[in-house]
Amino acid sequence: WLNTCTEFSQVPPVIASVNPSSTTPAFGSNASITAQVTNATSVYLGYRNKPSDRFVRIAMLDDGNHNDGAAGDFVFGAAIPVNSLNIQYYVYAENANAGIFSPVRAEHEFYQLNPTIQQATIADLVINEVLAANTTGIINESGKHKDWVELYNKTTNSLGLNGIFLS
Repeated sequence: WLNTCTEFSQVPPVIASVNPSSTTPAFGSNASITAQVTNATSVYLGYRNKPSDRFVRIAMLDDGNHNDGAAGDFVFGAAIPVNSLNIQYYVYAENANAGIFSPVRAEHEFYQLNPTIQQATIADLVINEVLAANTTGIINESGKHKDWVELYNKTTNSLGLNGIFLS
């Protein structure tokens, strides 16, 4: 019976493929995402930098200016900043009657980028300031007096701190 209802017989857009410019872009760069979409009036890219973030939604365009090939070729593109080491994203397309996600279960499943970052070495960092036994000094974002260390990056690159520790 549901299949006879007009609301359930509308033709949604078709998202044939979704492709990032790289699945491992460099941290601090931009990553382009393209999608081949037909029967759509609007196409959007949703992305977030960590699982606890809300998705940011931006328009994907088929104008030949967004790494999408030629204008009007049904390949839509958008670029996102690579400001995290674990970016999740999805594509949403709609027409006047229906919409569709890719991946289809975008509420629970996503495409993912795994950016790369140059790892810091001992020569790249300097301990610039230290505050131990903080009882009256700077307050952190939680409103508490916590001990802290400030590191200075001597390079012009963003650096990963994986594997670096103080003791």
